[in-house]
Amino acid sequence: MEPLQKRLVECAVKRFLAYGVRSVTMDQIAQDAGASKRTVYEIFSDKEELVKACIQYFEETRTKESTAIIADSENVLVALFKIASHHLQVFQHINPLFFQDIERFYPNLWKDCIYRNSIEKQKEIVNFLEIGIEQGFIRPDIHLAIAARVLLEQTNLALAPDIIRHSEDNRKIIFENLIINYVRGISTEASLKLLQELNQKSL
Repeated sequence: MEPLQKRLVECAVKRFLAYGVRSVTMDQIAQDAGASKRTVYEIFSDKEELVKACIQYFEETRTKESTAIIADSENVLVALFKIASHHLQVFQHINPLFFQDIERFYPNLWKDCIYRNSIEKQKEIVNFLEIGIEQGFIRPDIHLAIAARVLLEQTNLALAPDIIRHSEDNRKIIFENLIINYVRGISTEASLKLLQELNQKSL
């Protein structure tokens, strides 16, 4: 991505996350990026193309953050808690209109985003679970594809705008009920104690 294109996308993402997509104008994005409206339309043919680039940027950023957390964690359970805490905090500061506007006004982008996210994230979770099995924290007898799909759906529900509330207590309740309870079921006996300890310290 070229520097100006990246700057436009970053400025657009910042506004979209704060105010939703519909209320943000191309003029505002151009002004934030220090560019002319004409320049914006030379790079992005219309607002939908810019929104598409923003969705990709948003997804790639979340993936990079998760990958960095996993690489910096001593095991998958520690990584799980760090990733959950990080993403719950990020999503709490996103205006629900960001997702609602995309779903309502750009339905094709929304469907593509959901499909792509489901495929890619499921692959990432399978890899995550495989590492957990190697480390002795995840039961080796689980069906990886099914376990990954369930964990993905639980995570999506935990991050849903109408579920998240702006309080530390509710973040912990969301995490415990939608993520930890499932992880306990696919964890080895040896990992349950560590899971309990991490849960008491988390969020």
